[in-house]
Amino acid sequence: MSSLDILVVDDERDLASGVADMLEADGHRVVVAYSAQRALDLARARAFDMVFLDVKLPGLTGVEILLPLRRALPGKKIVLMTGYRIDNLIATVVGDDNFIILSTPETADRVSERLHGLGPGGMLVVLDSSGLLGPRIADYLGEQGKTLCLARTEAEALEAGPLSGSDVLVLDLGRTIVHGLVAYLAVRESGSNPKTVVIARIPGARVPGDGGATVNPLRSVSVAGCLFKPFDAVELLEIVWGVAGDSAPPPVGEVK
Repeated sequence: MSSLDILVVDDERDLASGVADMLEADGHRVVVAYSAQRALDLARARAFDMVFLDVKLPGLTGVEILLPLRRALPGKKIVLMTGYRIDNLIATVVGDDNFIILSTPETADRVSERLHGLGPGGMLVVLDSSGLLGPRIADYLGEQGKTLCLARTEAEALEAGPLSGSDVLVLDLGRTIVHGLVAYLAVRESGSNPKTVVIARIPGARVPGDGGATVNPLRSVSVAGCLFKPFDAVELLEIVWGVAGDSAPPPVGEVK
C-alpha cells in the first residue's frame, strides 16, 4: 500500500486527532496543524502529498490560505472540510449577492443570459456532465463580442497575468468547484476582475433535472471538492485511496 504524507488542518482538536488516527491506522504519515498560519509554515517546509483543510479557522480562514497552499504544494490534492453548504462557501469568496449556481443542464446562451445578472467579479457555477460546455460557452460569448479567456488547466488559470482585461473568464478545468475557487482567487489577486464561469465536472453521472441521478452533486466530494461535516470515515479514506492508488476495505465509523 502506498504511504502518503498528509497534513490535517483543523482547530477542533478532537476532530483533527480523530482524522489523524484514522489516516495513521491506514498506514499514512500525518502532521496536524491547529491554525492556518501553522499549516502554511508546514506546507512550505515539507512536500505533503495532500491536505485536509478546515474552512473555519481562527485568524486566517481555510479559504484565505487556499491559494498560498496551492502554490506551496503545486499539483497536490487539497480537500476542504466544512459544515457550510457549498453556496455559503462560495459566498465567502465572491460576496453574498454576486454568484449563481446552475445545477440543471444549461446551454451556452442561457449561461450568457445569467451572466448579465452578475456584477464585476461575479461567479457563475455550472455543473456539466458532458465535458463540452466550456468551449461552447467560449464560442458563444466570443460571437457576442465579449473579450474572454478560456482556461482548460489549473496551471493556465493560476498564471493570471494573461487574463487581465478579459470581460469573462471561463474556467473549464475538468475539476471540482474548489479548484475553480483557487483559480478565481489567483485572478483577483492579479488585479483582474472579470465575471467568471466555473464549470464543475460531474464524473460518470448525470446532472439532476436531465432524468438522471437523484443525489445532490453539490454535496459530492468529486464535484464540490469538500468533505461536508459530519462525514463518514469511508468518505475520508476513499479520497486518500484515490490519491494513493489503493482500494482498501472500508472501515466503520463517522467523523463528527
